[in-house]
Amino acid sequence: MPRYTPASLTAVGESAAQEMTPELLASLARAMRSLDDRHSLRNRFLMWAQNHDVRQVGTFKFWRERGRRVRRGEQGLAILAPITRTKDDQDVSREAGQPTHGADVATSEAARRLRACKVMYVWDVSQTEPIEACTECGAAAGEECCSCTSNQDEGGPVSAGLSPEELAELVNDFMPAPAPAPAPAEAGHAGPRRAAGQDEADEADEAEDAELIAELLA
Repeated sequence: MPRYTPASLTAVGESAAQEMTPELLASLARAMRSLDDRHSLRNRFLMWAQNHDVRQVGTFKFWRERGRRVRRGEQGLAILAPITRTKDDQDVSREAGQPTHGADVATSEAARRLRACKVMYVWDVSQTEPIEACTECGAAAGEECCSCTSNQDEGGPVSAGLSPEELAELVNDFMPAPAPAPAPAEAGHAGPRRAAGQDEADEADEAEDAELIAELLA
C-alpha cells in the first residue's frame, strides 16, 4: 500500500486536477453523488483521484460492523484526517504573555485547540466481501454476492451531488498555486504587460467552462 504524507497526498489531488478531461469530470460527478456526506468534499475528490469507480467507503471497523471485511491485499484509499489537541491553561497563559501559574485567562474552546492533519485509509465496498454467507443470494462467505453490487447502508447522509459551478470550484481548489509574480521592473525598464482585454477573455473562458460542465451533467 502506498504510504502517503499530507503533502504527497495533496500532490495526487493536484495531478488529478491538472489532468481533468470532460470524461473524467463526468466520472467525478458520479462519485460525488455516490459518496455520502460523512467525508469532506476534498477527501471525496482525493478518493476519486485514487479510484475513479469509488462508491462507498469505510474503515476496517466500519465494514465489520456491517458484516463485511476488507479482502486480503486490497490497497486502501488515503484521505486526510484532522488532529486536535486541547491546550492546557499554561499553554494559553504562555501564549498570552501572562504568568503560567494562577492566571485567569478567558479563552474560547476554539482558541484552545491545535489542529494538524494526518493520513488515514479507507476501503471501497468493491474491495470488501461478506463475512458470513449471504442470506439473499446464498453466496458463501468471502464470495462475490448481491451486496457487492449495491450501495447498501450508506452510513451517513446521502450526498445531493454538486452543481457544475461547485464541481469547477472543487477542481480549481486543487490546482497548484500560480508562480509568484515577477519583481517590479527597475526604472527605465518596462516589465511585461498584460494584454489589453485579457481580463475579459479570462472571464469568457470561465463562463465557457461552466457551460461545458452543465452540458456534461445534463
